[in-house]
Amino acid sequence: MACGTPVIATRRGAVPEIVADGETGFIVPDLGAAARALVEVRGLDRARCRAAVEERFTVDRMVDRYETVYQRVIETWRARPDPVAARRTPG
Repeated sequence: MACGTPVIATRRGAVPEIVADGETGFIVPDLGAAARALVEVRGLDRARCRAAVEERFTVDRMVDRYETVYQRVIETWRARPDPVAARRTPG
């Protein structure tokens, strides 16, 4: 898609999140449907495939998402019980 090539793929992994069925490619259930999609894929706009990648997979967006994940990890780490403090007995 980054090269402007529509995708024909099965519904596995991240395919449903990446391919807009009928717009940037086709999500098909089996090999027969993939073969039939070869005829239809010629009608898809290659520039739209490239634009979808540019809209959704920018460096800025990737950095923002990494920061969000790291922030969640830090918050979870800070909220965890302290195992050393839990073993201490009052003196």
